Amino acid sequence: MTDRSSRNIFTGGLTETDPEQSSECRLWRQVLSQAISDAYLNNRKQRQSVAEWIASNDFRTVCDFAFVDVFKMRKIFDNILSREGEEAREEGREIKQLLER
Repeated sequence: MTDRSSRNIFTGGLTETDPEQSSECRLWRQVLSQAISDAYLNNRKQRQSVAEWIASNDFRTVCDFAFVDVFKMRKIFDNILSREGEEAREEGREIKQLLER
């Protein structure tokens, strides 16, 4: 686990400022990115699965490994899950771009 209190944050407080990401960090950000895609697709079963996952301790662990703020990421997922169609896709794609920087 990481010490969240000592992190420097940018991009709206979602990710850390360190431009040098480890392979492991990039991997966990891809896990989050895939979950974002699952959240904005029109497949009800996948969306429900994502909703359950973001409430779990596993989600917190993935956010820690990805060096992202778990509370802000949870709020982002909630926003995406509460929207439909293109509106959800736009927000999801925007967040995915931030994660992939």
